[in-house]
Amino acid sequence: MSESQQNERTRELGELFVSVTGDDTVTESQEPEGEKVADEADEEEYVVSDDGLDGAIDADLDAASK
Repeated sequence: MSESQQNERTRELGELFVSVTGDDTVTESQEPEGEKVADEADEEEYVVSDDGLDGAIDADLDAASK
């Protein structure tokens, strides 16, 4: 892969990441020792919602076992 193709692919993946996560940037700043530094806004807690997938999987497994 040429350097221009690699740069284009990196840009595309960066845009994809930003669109999927809603973050403004792809990278986080790091301390000199390599430890990531989280922004205060990144401290928000994520809540997993019940999308019904667990029930669908259980029903599918029950039907398959019969």
